Amino acid sequence: MTSSELTVLNLLGSGLSTARIAASLGVTTCAVEACKRGIYRKLGVVSQAHAVARAISLGFFDHHRPLPDNGRTRPEVVVVHARPGACRDRVAETLLACGQSFAVLRDSTGAHWLQWRRGTLAAVLIDPDPGDWQLPARLGAPTLVVCSVPPDLAAVGEAVRHGARALVWREDVPEDLCGMLSLMCRGYFTMTALCLDAFTAGIAAHPPELTARERDVLDSIALGHTIGQTARRLGITAKTVESVQARLFLRLGARTRSEALIISHRLGLVDRSRAAGP
Repeated sequence: MTSSELTVLNLLGSGLSTARIAASLGVTTCAVEACKRGIYRKLGVVSQAHAVARAISLGFFDHHRPLPDNGRTRPEVVVVHARPGACRDRVAETLLACGQSFAVLRDSTGAHWLQWRRGTLAAVLIDPDPGDWQLPARLGAPTLVVCSVPPDLAAVGEAVRHGARALVWREDVPEDLCGMLSLMCRGYFTMTALCLDAFTAGIAAHPPELTARERDVLDSIALGHTIGQTARRLGITAKTVESVQARLFLRLGARTRSEALIISHRLGLVDRSRAAGP
């Protein structure tokens, strides 16, 4: 897939609508729709949820998978993508102090040369907007997020859903940033205590327990089935499917079928080998 298609696919998996994707990327809705058609054609699917399900089965959303062991204990280049400000200056000063090579980019358009660079890359985003995630998606780089304000569950959850492997509070940057980048590039997931507190304060200790019917509907979504196909498969009415699906979304904290699939995948509720069917 092209970098644009991978970016749109990641944003679709985050539950964004075509209009919001277009706004975050600074393109027209027609351009996003054209990109979606290209994704559907390459994945052999006909809907957004089916595309996300097929992408899960192919490992596109496995942000937790280990990085190749290339013998390095820290990235060759760190790409800092953030708006000007004190927090970005602090990140740059910290990287400079620990002898880490880095580049500061205002937007993803300046990253094309990095795609051809050999060696380990890592991305640092500061208070990322939805469109900022296209840079690490384009580079295929593990991502550390710096929070310039005390994060809440929504902020931490959004970062994790987008594939962040490390989160650090701005006050911890001088002491922890370089060490966390090294751990992240060795396959670890890390976050500083303030970010962890925000994450654990608002979530249950275990993934949500789904009823048998909710699991049936989730499995059907993972197979790319429509509401009507799910109803016929389970021998129930479309109205019942919609009701069960609404409860499922509520349990998962999802807004769309695509986002429900991604969250379920991260929670281990969807078997990748079964997603998108044969």
